[in-house]
Amino acid sequence: MGIAGEIGVRLFGFKPDLADPRSLVRVVPGGTYYRADNYLGYTHLPGRYTVYLPGGYSFITTHDSNTLRVTHPIYEDPQYAPKDKLWIFGCSVTHGWSINDRETYPWRLQQAFPGYEVVNYGVSGYGTIHSLLQLKRDLAEKKKPRVVILAYMSMHDARNTLTANRRKAASVYNFLGPVCQPYASLDKNGGLVISSPVDVVYHKVPFNTVSAFIHFLERAFNTIEAKFSNSHEVTRAIIQEMYDMCKKDSITFILAGLDNERLTNEMLEYFHKQGILTIDISVDNRSGKYSNLPYDAHPNGLANAVYAHKLGEFIRKNNLLR
Repeated sequence: MGIAGEIGVRLFGFKPDLADPRSLVRVVPGGTYYRADNYLGYTHLPGRYTVYLPGGYSFITTHDSNTLRVTHPIYEDPQYAPKDKLWIFGCSVTHGWSINDRETYPWRLQQAFPGYEVVNYGVSGYGTIHSLLQLKRDLAEKKKPRVVILAYMSMHDARNTLTANRRKAASVYNFLGPVCQPYASLDKNGGLVISSPVDVVYHKVPFNTVSAFIHFLERAFNTIEAKFSNSHEVTRAIIQEMYDMCKKDSITFILAGLDNERLTNEMLEYFHKQGILTIDISVDNRSGKYSNLPYDAHPNGLANAVYAHKLGEFIRKNNLLR
């Protein structure tokens, strides 16, 4: 049975699991990129870092004292401090993993709207649950922004419920710093329940890196688990709460789709029907010109220029910043 299964799945192109990727990323100085946070699980480390990827590719990333990636040179902070704010929430795409500071779309938006301060809340590995927690905390502690943009991709769904597939993907990067994450679920009445951060741990099935059949069974089990997690519905509830919070404080809320994927488009369509501002800022990745491949699959500077242009035109067209 085992030998037949192994041969069968390999004939269909299925392979053993990949080896641990920890050797593929190097951070200078210090070797780490994250620090623990009791509220969010982890944040980026403040400071300026060079990140080296395979093939000799590297990029420079700067995090301010607030741990968020800069959208303008740090020495200009005093001139931006009194200005009205535009907050952008998201994951590594919004943070700008694999590109330099000036290439990120929040930096480019800052250049397009110099009369405001653009704050980049994007953090590598974050889901929409993190965006909600960041928004809730900073609305209580800081001057309220004029506009809030939530950059969404359907892959955030699994992060929000911390499925097995998500735990597996995230746990291998604990060499860059502590990997702890909050997660969410729905109660029996459909209400949103937020759980405190937990250590992200995943125990791989033995021999899945040498056996395609064992890897296939592991993937099948994780896929079934994900189908019962209600991740997409949980994300919908999270976004709704973010919108409600902004509406209460008369803050303009924009839901921006970062990828042209079925579930992402479905989420945009759902909230558009609710009268919420939505926009698809995705790029066509089929040509490959919008990613940093072969070094990294994240969007490159060209893709970020498109994101910034689409968002900028949307903001101007709707007179959201005067």
